[in-house]
Amino acid sequence: MRTTYIVAHIPDELELPFLEHVRAFDRAHDGCHFEVVFDDPHASMAKAIDQMREAQRRLGLPLFGVVRK
Repeated sequence: MRTTYIVAHIPDELELPFLEHVRAFDRAHDGCHFEVVFDDPHASMAKAIDQMREAQRRLGLPLFGVVRK
């Protein structure tokens, strides 16, 4: 097994459809595991946490945490 990194610059309105695609791929292929990291230097901490919670709620993705520089 190998680890592949993808950096995706996605408009806000396409973020959830993109994550739905990732989730569907993950569920369709045993052995795949995705870890998603959000990076928005312009978002406040509260907005970043809200975005992660929304993804968790809508897509069933686990929420690991938010890291700020």
